[in-house]
Amino acid sequence: MSPATLPVHSETQSAVFRVPLILLVTAILLFGAWQTREHQWQSVMMAGLALMAGGVIWGLTQLTVEVYPGELRFGFPLWRKRIRADRIEVGSVESISFAAGIGIHFWRGRWVYNARFGRGVMLKAGKTGYLLGSDHPERLQSALLMVAKRRVSP
Repeated sequence: MSPATLPVHSETQSAVFRVPLILLVTAILLFGAWQTREHQWQSVMMAGLALMAGGVIWGLTQLTVEVYPGELRFGFPLWRKRIRADRIEVGSVESISFAAGIGIHFWRGRWVYNARFGRGVMLKAGKTGYLLGSDHPERLQSALLMVAKRRVSP
């Protein structure tokens, strides 16, 4: 790999309860499939739903953030986003409310990408605001400032 393709900062944030939650939801749905005896197609649909639910939970409980010299890449296995570094305005480190939840969602005027409660880095790309969850938000903010070189105006 050439130095230009190596990330300046890379981290993965996983939900603490990721595996137990996947197993619990899948087990409940598979139990429902086993209990459905009237029509075979109902059992097949319940088993399919169990696999889909497990996949969705898996796909929205592990956030990856990578800062490259020319861009920021972040997201979950099911949804990733790329933003050019020259469009990024770096904001402050902020707490992420329990009410904000985990996953991808719009909360208080910005998109929150979060796999664990705690803190994250606020940033803007154009008119869109993002709050990226991080286990090491000061390191993420520092890496973003190295590539973006712009701060959000107070």
